[in-house]
Amino acid sequence: MAPVCDIDQLKAEAERNRHAREAEIAEARVIIDEALEALRRRVVERDISPIVRDLRSQGQTAADELLKQLFSNGLANLDEAHRDHIRHFGQQIVNRLLHLPTVGLKRLAQDHGMEAVEAFLQGVREDRHGR
Repeated sequence: MAPVCDIDQLKAEAERNRHAREAEIAEARVIIDEALEALRRRVVERDISPIVRDLRSQGQTAADELLKQLFSNGLANLDEAHRDHIRHFGQQIVNRLLHLPTVGLKRLAQDHGMEAVEAFLQGVREDRHGR
């Protein structure tokens, strides 16, 4: 013969089961939220990478052009070893100068989305062209 349970026991068991399921749901939500945040960071990093790469390339191109002028005018007598040393120094300057804007653009993208980055870059382009 099966054990007999009264309605109060059934309600108590149902309540315990409900609390256990709610705790599991909360744990699952934390795991999902963490995974979604990690995915969002990876997507933003993927989207911002070409912009950062282009920014660094533009900075290096500008430095290379200025160094070429320097080597052809004021420092034409330098040997290649010294020129390489100065080129390396120029690259370090570009890297240091672009570090803060790079960090800022990444943070802007993380906090406000790529639309904010595009709006910022559009403002820079307009300013550069005197608009």
